[in-house]
Amino acid sequence: MTTTPLAQIRKARGAAYSQAFVAAEITRMTGEDVGQAAVSYWELGKVNFTKVHPRRLRAYAAVLGITTADLARLADFDHDAVFTEDTAEPPRAQGLTTFLQLYGAHPAFPELRDPDWQRTLSGARFHGAAPTAPDAWLEYFLLLRRLHRAHP
Repeated sequence: MTTTPLAQIRKARGAAYSQAFVAAEITRMTGEDVGQAAVSYWELGKVNFTKVHPRRLRAYAAVLGITTADLARLADFDHDAVFTEDTAEPPRAQGLTTFLQLYGAHPAFPELRDPDWQRTLSGARFHGAAPTAPDAWLEYFLLLRRLHRAHP
């Protein structure tokens, strides 16, 4: 069987990047259950990408370390048909997603791999400006963690 470009990119990321690992990362990033079979179908092009939610495809591209434009080109679908303006992530969500990508695997922050903590961060309500940059999310997370440890 021929290896597709998406499978080649995934495999080039290292042995740890199995389809199951990629699916687990997408699940962690989106909070939606994505299985290994979905990643396999995406790699093989056995899916109509216009039917897959852009949030999942953004996470998939992020796990592979490519842009959504690269994903569309490699998977041969119309980027603009899937990633319309009304499906664009707001800056707050982009910052949180980037923050989780940057710090989620760091051994000093095991809480970031916990779905409850991720829901807490994504569901936070702010009076005034919400954090948008990953560093601002880190400050907010560290504050919450200190409060949680002080008052379990």
